[in-house]
Amino acid sequence: MSAPRVLMVIQRFRPTFTGHGLQIEALSRELTGRGAEIEILTRHIEGTVRCEEGPVPVRRFPMTPGRNPLQVWWSHREVLRYIHGAARRFNILHIHGAPPGLPFLIGAAHEAGLRTVITTTLLGSDDPVSLRTRGRLARWRFRAYRTADRFIAISPALMDTFTTAGIGLERVRLIPVGVPVDRFHLASDPEREAETLGWNLGVPRALFVGAVLHRKGVDVLLQAWEQVLGILPDAHLFVAGPMDFSQQREPHLAAFVESCRTRIEEPPLRGHVHFLGPRGDIDALLRASHVFLFPSRMEGFGNVLSEALASGTPPVTARIPRCTDHIVRDGETGFVVEQEDAVALAARAVELLRDPALRRRFALAGRADVERQFAFPVIREAHLELYRELLGHGES
Repeated sequence: MSAPRVLMVIQRFRPTFTGHGLQIEALSRELTGRGAEIEILTRHIEGTVRCEEGPVPVRRFPMTPGRNPLQVWWSHREVLRYIHGAARRFNILHIHGAPPGLPFLIGAAHEAGLRTVITTTLLGSDDPVSLRTRGRLARWRFRAYRTADRFIAISPALMDTFTTAGIGLERVRLIPVGVPVDRFHLASDPEREAETLGWNLGVPRALFVGAVLHRKGVDVLLQAWEQVLGILPDAHLFVAGPMDFSQQREPHLAAFVESCRTRIEEPPLRGHVHFLGPRGDIDALLRASHVFLFPSRMEGFGNVLSEALASGTPPVTARIPRCTDHIVRDGETGFVVEQEDAVALAARAVELLRDPALRRRFALAGRADVERQFAFPVIREAHLELYRELLGHGES
């Protein structure tokens, strides 16, 4: 049987910050270490190198959305030619999310004799129900989407959408997002970690990781933190993630960030909420924090929740049914509160910040869950098993 030789396609990849982009790069390195050959195809952004060599090469192509199929095809013609030419070296095309040219990508792969896999990444965005119903090109995109050989859902919530969309579960695998457990590990001394970061010492510290977006619930987070400060006036909240959306077409993104900035500059939040911007040291930030707060409104999985569990930083998360409450076991590894409930978010945060013994119990249980379900060796082997299953049907 041929070894898996996989072209990974993802629309948003570095230097654009996305949790799934980071996940794909880490997964690709893991797969390469097990003998697979991986290459990443992504959208070219002005100022980036078109061809990036290394153990996992990155090729960047024009891949812009259009208002009709002809426009989409024209912007994707380079990557489509590349897929046809790469058929001699690769045997699987693995698409992450739903890039604008998905129908053409799937078509090119099938013409070239490549097996196809699609991973769904965000509930309400690239799941099959959303693809079938949203936008002018929905029917066209969904017809192509459903011809993929296999699908990966990264959470049970996403798994459910395949049944609703009429795609048989025999073609779908539940494979969560992976965590590099050697990098995200329990802290031996959170105060020392905080001192290294220049953070406030000897005070309650909470962390949020994610873009400063309405979808991520940052407005609920700030509302909850006002209530936390009413009980723990020396507590500090650190927010790590992108917050410069000035180049985006949607003006509401920048407006939301500005409203959050204004809010943290006024009492009672002033001096107690710190916007850090994008960071490459999330592991260190987690180890320096006592709790992790995640009031997100929409996710496909919630990578940072499993990273928090791996780091022994107990989370308080908003419930996204069969998604965030699949990762965090309420009352055992963290707390799950209802959507939009800033009062409950604050109350559970205070409970954890006041109780080191409870934090320690949750930390040990959460770490065990991650090692059993979400550690990268587990996720890597699940992908390899799927790839080998595909190749076993048509290659020897």
